[in-house]
Amino acid sequence: MMRKYFIWTIPLILIVSGIFQFACSGGDGGAITPDVTYDAKYPPQNLNWVEGNRMITFGWDPVPFAIGYRVYLCKNGVDFYLYAGSTPISQNQIIITGLSNGTSYYVGVAAVGSTMKETAKTYPGGAPLAQPLIPTSEIPDIYIGVPPAPPKNLQGYSGDRLVRLEWDHNTEPDFDKYTPYRARVYTDGLGPYSAYPSVTDNFYNDNDVINGIMYHYYMTATDNEPIPLESGPSNIVKHRPMSSPPLKPINFTATFSVFSGIVLEWEKTGEQDIRAYRIDRYDWTDGFVHPLDHTAVITLKYPEDPFVGEFPPLADGFIESGRIYEYWCAAQDVEGQFGPAAVSEKVQVP
Repeated sequence: MMRKYFIWTIPLILIVSGIFQFACSGGDGGAITPDVTYDAKYPPQNLNWVEGNRMITFGWDPVPFAIGYRVYLCKNGVDFYLYAGSTPISQNQIIITGLSNGTSYYVGVAAVGSTMKETAKTYPGGAPLAQPLIPTSEIPDIYIGVPPAPPKNLQGYSGDRLVRLEWDHNTEPDFDKYTPYRARVYTDGLGPYSAYPSVTDNFYNDNDVINGIMYHYYMTATDNEPIPLESGPSNIVKHRPMSSPPLKPINFTATFSVFSGIVLEWEKTGEQDIRAYRIDRYDWTDGFVHPLDHTAVITLKYPEDPFVGEFPPLADGFIESGRIYEYWCAAQDVEGQFGPAAVSEKVQVP
């Protein structure tokens, strides 16, 4: 009796255990849904394309279960290579650029599913006799093989560490870009011209310049043919970038001294590019201003501190008794620019 009881107890326990698991799992047996991956359902269909200037716009219908597409390209219809890399592109279209006009290209596209398995390639015209696609240029024959015209009416202006150039825009259908050329003037003459980064707009800002240095510029234009052709040079322009002129000297005064004559004093403005001060003297004795021959241009030790052992003060000893003098003081920077003058009060010599 004991053995029968034991034998029949085992299936009973299993049944009860199964019921308990079913109840605890909400009736689904505790199953966990695995990640599902799919192959792309079929190769891309309904290919469409437009041949353009050095490019092909290529498209197709979306493929069910495809996570992306791989595009292949070749020139002989046999040796295809991945055009956009091994990572599938997400869109069902692509613009293939960098092609040569008049050259036959073969294009294939395959769909890729979440398994990363790739379908067979689909080609325009089908395989194995895929249809070649030939980019074409809409450029009139009169422009083919002919360099563009040089940029016209080059002009510009300079500012603080800036030269801006402007010119007439090239309207030729095969125009691609402009290239600025620049040369710097040194103490021994004009240096060589160097090409700078090309631009597509008809203006160029050169910020890599030094104030006070003269620069020469010209421009060229380049077309977008398979072997690009560059134009001849434009007219040459010359520009010297300049900072703002110096400020007016501060607290400029003129005071008579028995021992020194008329003593001139002023304060520096804090500008670091001042190299000289110009002092002009005027005679007001008869009530009318008369500029005098005595004019001093004081050259300072630039770029050292101009007021260590230098000026001010400045003493004018070339004066006459009974005369009335007025002085003007203007700063000059390293670029040769004079700022506005500070005017002293009138001083009468006893």
